[in-house]
Amino acid sequence: MSSIAPNMGGKILLCDDLSDTGITFNKSIDWLKKYEPIKDKIEDIKTATLFKKKKSTFEPDFCAKKLPDNPWIVQPFEIYEELRIEKI
Repeated sequence: MSSIAPNMGGKILLCDDLSDTGITFNKSIDWLKKYEPIKDKIEDIKTATLFKKKKSTFEPDFCAKKLPDNPWIVQPFEIYEELRIEKI
């Protein structure tokens, strides 16, 4: 978990770049609700994603682009995955 505030005030924004199947969001929310240091302090969990595929079973609170189908998404940073460190 990452936060810039010393006290989250009970509100969490859970972000992911892509909601493909929805499993990551669903499992993450379940985990947060059971995570001992904060489980009794959570008032609200909102979710945000850049892309939501049609097959996703999760409906995020905020979504930049809902896709009409299930394309393979190539993120801009992926070009670096196959480069040698000298080329970066």
